[in-house]
Amino acid sequence: MLKKLCWILPIAIILVCTTGCIFLIGTKAEKDPFANFTITENAKLAYDLSFNEYYSPEEYVNLISNLITLTNEKSIEPVYAINDNLLFVKRTIDTYDSFEESIAIVDVNGNFTTDWNANWGDYDIQFRAKCGDYFFIITEAHSYNYYNCDVVNQEGEVITNVYCKENRYDLGDGYVFFSLGADFGNIMNSKGEVIELQYKSVVPSYGEKGAGALEEDQEIGKISEGLFYGFSKGNVNTVAYYYNTKGEVVIDLSTQAVNYEVTKLSDFSNGQARIEFIGANGKNYYVNIDKTGDFIGEPIEY
Repeated sequence: MLKKLCWILPIAIILVCTTGCIFLIGTKAEKDPFANFTITENAKLAYDLSFNEYYSPEEYVNLISNLITLTNEKSIEPVYAINDNLLFVKRTIDTYDSFEESIAIVDVNGNFTTDWNANWGDYDIQFRAKCGDYFFIITEAHSYNYYNCDVVNQEGEVITNVYCKENRYDLGDGYVFFSLGADFGNIMNSKGEVIELQYKSVVPSYGEKGAGALEEDQEIGKISEGLFYGFSKGNVNTVAYYYNTKGEVVIDLSTQAVNYEVTKLSDFSNGQARIEFIGANGKNYYVNIDKTGDFIGEPIEY
């Protein structure tokens, strides 16, 4: 019996040790890339959100140090990288009789493209403002989730201030759609010019989500060959429009205009776009249309 215990005990110890080693290896925390540097938690967050696309941890720490020297702002912290040259930064004034946090845009050489702005918030810039090539930065909040937003482009310039809902959609080609409510919306071009969409009847309830499908049975397309679509399946009417970049409806496939019910639209390519619909006979079809909305060939049942 004693001999049996003598060989069982070492095996048990080995198993416990082995199991424990495996557990420790499996739960070992990832190495902190800034373990050898002095850097704030806010700066670490900013790195993970955008700066890691352009800088190594060491380059990032050097960037912060250089900006403190170049701007003579000891409290300066990176907020978000617009690109590899321009970034949002925050400073904090914290004295016995004053406390203020403000945001500016600087380049890596410490040159300011926008001055300090106490109306801009770092959380907004990091998590909500970016849309396509732009940042829609809240400057004033109104009732019913309406806001005034400064629009900043890739050059770090404030190109306009717009009144809109929080959610926006990147149309591509330098255009952005922004919601003005359930049934209203505008588009903005790369010059910051706001263009009101033309409505024929009810329009899709844009703006409930940031991109892609908005709600169930709602979509916005990308600008392709000068057109983009808006689709919404309603309880009474299904809305299916193709707009041009002037905001005009150039193809109306809503149920008030055609005797079939569109279920899906697509972007144009080589002068054609595929649509799917339910015919007057209740059957499902697909067909390509041209830029006038006419069918190219006969619809195919599927």
